[in-house]
Amino acid sequence: APIATPVLLSTTLSNTGSDNQPTLYIVQVKDSSGTVVYIGTASLTIPGGFETDFSVSWTPTTAGSYTVEVFAWESWTSPAPLSEVGASSITAA
Repeated sequence: APIATPVLLSTTLSNTGSDNQPTLYIVQVKDSSGTVVYIGTASLTIPGGFETDFSVSWTPTTAGSYTVEVFAWESWTSPAPLSEVGASSITAA
């Protein structure tokens, strides 16, 4: 049976510079075989010296282990990474 409970995937994004930073936030979820099962994106600007929490909701369709990867890029047209890729594991039961 499908899992019907949404999971909130939350990340804190910090701008340690002094200028406003346009940011493309990307969340990618992979199943245990490495297949991408979800991608969520948002564009936002983080003011200089501030941090913001950003979240996307995802509902797993099957039980199992998943890897969540988070990317922060400048934009789709300028896909320069602003940070290392963040990754963590979650299990849907």
